[in-house]
Amino acid sequence: WLNNDFYNDAFSDNEKAMIKDTNVGNENNLAYGTKSGDNTKDKVYLLSLSEVFNTSYGFSCSNKNSDTRVAYPTVSTDAGTWWLRSPGSVPSSTAYVGGKGSVNNHGNSVNNAYGIRPALHINLSSSAWVKGEIVSTGDTSTISTTNMQQTTSSTGDTDTAAPAGNVLKVISIVCKKNAKKITGKLSVSGAKVKIKVGRKPFKKAKIKGKKFTLKLSYRLKKKTNVRVKVTKSGYKAFKKKYVVK
Repeated sequence: WLNNDFYNDAFSDNEKAMIKDTNVGNENNLAYGTKSGDNTKDKVYLLSLSEVFNTSYGFSCSNKNSDTRVAYPTVSTDAGTWWLRSPGSVPSSTAYVGGKGSVNNHGNSVNNAYGIRPALHINLSSSAWVKGEIVSTGDTSTISTTNMQQTTSSTGDTDTAAPAGNVLKVISIVCKKNAKKITGKLSVSGAKVKIKVGRKPFKKAKIKGKKFTLKLSYRLKKKTNVRVKVTKSGYKAFKKKYVVK
């Protein structure tokens, strides 16, 4: 599913061109001796038990609650449980990370509807990669290096962040129950805005100066998640989730 349905639905052809094949090593469960199966070569994969304890990735080396492992599903505002690729205590179970970031190597039945956090490797030398852009998960200009949802486009040789004073953000947004449009105002003019409503794909909003509008063919429902991405050359990209009131 990850390397077929998800891969084809989530990425454009241009984005696929910069995703590298990864030789994925699958380790047995060290505590219970459960066999993991063969190693694989994938475009997209799940993290393993050893990887979510790897401090060089920004994770805690403890299996206790940890903010750096907390994940928020796209269909909820509450933190969720997400699967790892490592086996649990028996062949029919899989290890997972709990809603507060704790790691459970005993695992649970694979029939449980837990979340998926895809991992992948990107070719930073690809022309599809825009140097210097940082996608924030909130409304601040700093991004924690321990946040797995962080996306950076640095080539690793220099720090090419936007100059100080270049602030790109949504100043105001209106997304009310039963409305058939989403409107808002940006901190700068001429930016590009994409909006995702619930599980629907991102759509481009119409821009007029600092204002943006996305007209909908349906009415907004209360508590629906609305995700907004704002980008402009020379600025750190802005990304934030809102909830319909």
